[in-house]
Amino acid sequence: MIAAILAALLVGAMSAIIPVTPVEPYLIGVVAATDVAAIPLGLAAGLGQTIGKLLLFGTVRGAVRSEYLRRIITRKVPVTAQVAGEDPPVVEAAVPKRGRALLERTRVVMQTLDHPRQAVPILFASAFLGFPPLLLVTVYAARGPMRVPMFAAVCLVGRCARFVVIALAPAAVMNLPFFGH
Repeated sequence: MIAAILAALLVGAMSAIIPVTPVEPYLIGVVAATDVAAIPLGLAAGLGQTIGKLLLFGTVRGAVRSEYLRRIITRKVPVTAQVAGEDPPVVEAAVPKRGRALLERTRVVMQTLDHPRQAVPILFASAFLGFPPLLLVTVYAARGPMRVPMFAAVCLVGRCARFVVIALAPAAVMNLPFFGH
């Protein structure tokens, strides 16, 4: 049991940084195939994810606040990537109308992360629901005024809740009437 919980912590931390290694299938597989308790497993995965996101948060924050990067960003760059006679850049002009609307809504949501009181519910929704993607929210929140303890607490609560619910899912599904239990 301890090995499975430590593995959940490590898989959670790894999946926080490398998004192609999701922790959810691991949780479902371990709970469905063994007698490991779902709640400690989900809590360990949530803690691992939070540790990984904190590493990412700190890395982005350090990079954004570095003097070298600030000099690069403040340098004047000529705008040449525009279609003649059109306002939007070529990248946005190539996006279909529906895609542009989604892109604009995403921008609005991401801009609210600049306001700590509004950022907390978005961060929690991202940590619990997975939308907007927590990787994106982490990177964007790191460049803003959100404090590390607040980020850690909200991320930990959201992730632990998400992974406990996911870890409890196999037992809930197996107890449905049409599975014969």
